[in-house]
Parts: sequence; C-alpha cells; structure tokens
Amino acid sequence: MTAAAEPAVVELVAEFDGGITWTLAGDSMLECRAHALVDGSGGVWLVDPLDADGLDELLAPLGTVRGVIVLLDRHLRQAPAVAERFGVPLHVPPGKWRSGHPRPAGSILLDDDAAGAGDAPPFRFAPLVARDGQWLEWILWWSERRVLVVPEVLGTPSYYAPRTGPAGLHPALRLMGAPDSLGPAHGALRDNIAAAPVKILVGHGDISGTHDVEHLEQPLQHPRLGLPGLAARMPMIAMRFGRARRNGARSGC
Repeated sequence: MTAAAEPAVVELVAEFDGGITWTLAGDSMLECRAHALVDGSGGVWLVDPLDADGLDELLAPLGTVRGVIVLLDRHLRQAPAVAERFGVPLHVPPGKWRSGHPRPAGSILLDDDAAGAGDAPPFRFAPLVARDGQWLEWILWWSERRVLVVPEVLGTPSYYAPRTGPAGLHPALRLMGAPDSLGPAHGALRDNIAAAPVKILVGHGDISGTHDVEHLEQPLQHPRLGLPGLAARMPMIAMRFGRARRNGARSGC
C-alpha cells in the first residue's frame, strides 16, 4: 500500500523591506517562489501565490489582503482559490493567454494607467513578453520601494544557468529569443526603473541584494551565451529532476 502524501505546507523563504517571499516546504525541483507586498496603508498584495497549509497564518501579521496578482499566464497556480478565500480581486495580464491556460472568469486586467486608483494595485505594470498565445508575461514595478518582480524570464535555479550575473535566462528564451530589456525600452517607466539599483523578485529561485538593471539585463542581451554549456548539462539536470520526482518532490508550481 502506498503511503498517503504529506499535505503541502508553506515555508517562509525571506523577509524584506515591504514584504515576504514564500514557497512550499520540500519544493526543490523548480524552486518556486511567491511574494507578498505590503503597501503604505497596510494592504497586502499577493503575487503568483502558492497556497498550502499555513498560508493564512503566514500572511496575517502583514496586514489585510487587498488583492491577488498574476503576472504570467502559466503562473496561475492557486491564485483564483486564494482570491476567492480572501474575497479580493484577481488581477491578470491582458493579452492572448497560452492555449490550455484560459484567463480566469471574473478576473480584472492589469492596467498600468490605473495604478493606485480605487481598488487597483499601487504598482506599475508593463508587458515583458507577449507572443501571440505562446508566452504572456508582465513585470510589476514598485517605485517607492524600488522592487521589480519578474515571474519567469529571469531566475536562479540550475536550469536557468546563471553564470556571470545575479540571474539567468529561462532556457526556452535562449532558443525563442529574449526581450530587449526589463520593461519598455524607452519612456518614463524604463527611466524610473533604471535610475538606481533595484531589488528583484523572481518566480523561481532567489536573488539577494540590489542590482543595476543593466547588470540584470545582460542575459537578455546575450541569450545564447553559455548555451553549449547548458546543453551539455541538460542530461544531468534531467536526471536530477527525475530522481527528485521519484523521491516525491513536486514537479510543478
């Protein structure tokens, strides 16, 4: 008889000025991360949330949950259920969602022009990748705290192959082609993001400290750098994933 799987439990990864990052205990394959951002009025905004036992208790000391934000069509995770449980809006990126990942009914489209208006999140948003149903990803920019959230394009797990900088590029984008910059290449938002070092939060792995945007963008501007080395390591990474799956590690977010 197969033993019943242990219930998933949330685990605090980091606390920072303005919020926290959490994951699921034992989640070692994709190094999934979710974030809670606390605005100046004590409102808590959950970004690509992972739901499991202990989440409500983890969030309670932060303030009142005001909304749930999804930045990537494939990062829906448990966002609809979390939004429903807290009775708050679910905000998602506009555009064509990937096949098999329909936009949740009743969700509200992110709108950069509405930042902080009414019940809208007090952040700026901009498209990072929007490729006709193949990849839909937006960034979140919190100017007051200089926090940039990038859910998928950049990360730190081994399969992202971070080599010379704080983060690596998603392996699929090494072949598909990466965006030119973290946000619009021109305009006031881009200037604001690049004005000083930022704290970057990612959906996979962890990045410590603050970094110049130009340094973070190096993998975008040289997407094929290190590709032969990544290809050589892929069999070992696949073996490690397979072993982790057989040992009961989660294979997704």
